[in-house]
Amino acid sequence: MDQSTSDLNPKKDMRIEAGEYIWFRITSTDKSGNEIIGQGSVSAPRQVTLTIMEVLGSYSLSVINPTMNPNVGDILTIETFWENPGKRDGELVVGLYELVDGTQWRESLSTLSTGKVDIVLPAESSSVTAVFQWEAWRAGQPNLYLIIDEDFDNPYQAITGINVKQPVSEDEGGSDSQVVMIAAAAAVAAIALALVMMRNRSDDDYYYEDDDESYYEDDSWEYEDDEEGDDDEYEDEEEDDED
Repeated sequence: MDQSTSDLNPKKDMRIEAGEYIWFRITSTDKSGNEIIGQGSVSAPRQVTLTIMEVLGSYSLSVINPTMNPNVGDILTIETFWENPGKRDGELVVGLYELVDGTQWRESLSTLSTGKVDIVLPAESSSVTAVFQWEAWRAGQPNLYLIIDEDFDNPYQAITGINVKQPVSEDEGGSDSQVVMIAAAAAVAAIALALVMMRNRSDDDYYYEDDDESYYEDDSWEYEDDEEGDDDEYEDEEEDDED
């Protein structure tokens, strides 16, 4: 009995979606030229069940630590998550690269030091992790990409959201310090001036109180003198009357 295999892989751009069916039939004739009849023939094709075995490895998301806004020189840890809803085990070779000035590919810190990562994706798996490290070396938003199988012509996935802070120069730091010192000196001078004015005002009030007291004391003294003079005159008049 002769047997052979047939490649039933779908042609380009053909996909079988959930809910669709495949009908299988055979067209042939026997040695007498009679066509095959019955199940599986042109007149009675058979519906078959197929299990599509393929790898559907794909990127899910990434978590960046310790911050999305690093300073120049900081090292970020980028934890990526992958899944494979397909029916066949697979493997992806992934590296993290930065596209510099739109023309040059620069390896990340981990890809340069330890090489690309082999991500093993079992069938129907999810949350498979792969960790990369990248060093912030200039201010701005880096163009980071996950490159699969060194396919630089078709960058697979961009890592976005990172914004490296602009470093503060020594001149700017010195000028800021001078501004702070000037502001502090002005505040101290204002407080000192306010204290002096308050002290002068309290001294003036004290002098006014002294003047008022002396004024009343002087009046009372003159009043006493007048009374004594009147008493003397009264005594003299009495003496005259007696005489």
